[in-house]
Amino acid sequence: MNLKKQKKQRIGIQRLSGMQDYTAENCQRVRIAVETLSTHLTKKGYTNIDTPIIEETDLFVRKSGGELISRLYSFTEPGGHNVSLRPEFTSSAIRHFIEERDSLTIPVRWQYNGPVFRYAPTENGGYRQFTQIGAELVGAAGMEADTEIIGLALEGLEKIGVGKIQVRIGHLGVMH
Repeated sequence: MNLKKQKKQRIGIQRLSGMQDYTAENCQRVRIAVETLSTHLTKKGYTNIDTPIIEETDLFVRKSGGELISRLYSFTEPGGHNVSLRPEFTSSAIRHFIEERDSLTIPVRWQYNGPVFRYAPTENGGYRQFTQIGAELVGAAGMEADTEIIGLALEGLEKIGVGKIQVRIGHLGVMH
């Protein structure tokens, strides 16, 4: 029996389904995309924030309701709090905004990036951990704010080489 096979048998632990190991090449591609998008957002006036990778579960449940509950990686921490790995950044960014609102100049333009975690059946081909980069424009409303965010997204996708972008905008207000 060769050494590699012996080590694998001895360890007996494999990567979790829906998770991935990044090779040097994959790490480089993600790093370049994140740097390109972060530079783009910085030039547009969006400053960096970094929020905890773990938050109280209720924060995510309040924002997304029942649809997200089954996709959270949640547990009770040793101190007894129900916590979850972040499934997205918006909830944490808004929590931060509420905590700091008295010291902020409105509107705020924030950008963020980092790992997020969502449980998903692996037969769909998706991953349960991935890198998210995004922006929040808090305290501005209306068509100009919507246009700014949509424009940022389209320009960002173009900068990292995503082609053939199609945007569909739905607005319930038009129906009423």
